[in-house]
Amino acid sequence: MIVHEFFGKGKRAQVRFEHNTRFGVKYYRENDTSLTEWYPEKSEAWAESAAENYVLGIKTIPTEDLSKALVE
Repeated sequence: MIVHEFFGKGKRAQVRFEHNTRFGVKYYRENDTSLTEWYPEKSEAWAESAAENYVLGIKTIPTEDLSKALVE
């Protein structure tokens, strides 16, 4: 379930909550490439910070990680 969404600089990040057990963030670049990172034992606020940092350019995800995620 998507609980928050952040946008900026050609990037998008969705904070997700899965099975009432864990938060994660699905990262997008150019609206079609994505990678999901799950953060077990982390709070919603922690996941929101990761998402916001990504769209602001503070958190980076190497292009090869995003490309590999598309194939998987």
